[in-house]
Amino acid sequence: MRLPFVTAEFRAPHLHMPGRGEVDAVARGARSLLPGPKAALYYGALAVTAAVGVIEWPVAAAIGVGAALASRGEANPQPSGRMSGAGEQSGERSTADA
Repeated sequence: MRLPFVTAEFRAPHLHMPGRGEVDAVARGARSLLPGPKAALYYGALAVTAAVGVIEWPVAAAIGVGAALASRGEANPQPSGRMSGAGEQSGERSTADA
């Protein structure tokens, strides 16, 4: 059967296969997001206690989130500088005025 003005053309899609360097970069990025061995053990034990029923899963989730936020704060123990910067500036002004 002939159909006027209709042509069918099938092409194989071009797929980009990532190279070793790209795969290594993605793996390094993923590893940087994962917790360390001690933290993974802690979160695993927390998950097991929730799965067994020792604690309820919402409590375990709250503990896990709290621990993650607390450990995130430990990575940068210095203050943000907003309060100390304002005090230093006012201290500079008072010495400059004097």
